[in-house]
Amino acid sequence: MASEVEEFIATSEEHIINRQRLLETVCSEYRVKRLELVSLLDEGPLEVAERNVELVVTYEKGFFLPWMAEYTELAALLEAIYGHDINLAMEGSDAAERLCERPADRRKMLYEP
Repeated sequence: MASEVEEFIATSEEHIINRQRLLETVCSEYRVKRLELVSLLDEGPLEVAERNVELVVTYEKGFFLPWMAEYTELAALLEAIYGHDINLAMEGSDAAERLCERPADRRKMLYEP
């Protein structure tokens, strides 16, 4: 029994590490400077959230507005990584400003190289 638990823990940790590496690769490819979780999650990790996940993306300086296709691709890739619907707002947009009014203790930085 102990070996099954240890195997599950090792597999879970490996999954988390692989997901973080994938997130870093995607963010780098799409010139993301910062990606922040701003959804009000009641409790538990992101993977068990029962509602849409709300993220605010900040792009690298000099990369003002991505083509809509790239923005949509990024959202789709984030949905695949986290297994949830993603509401993605660009920093500076009205949606991002509204989302960022949430308390800092209810937000989490997911990517910032």
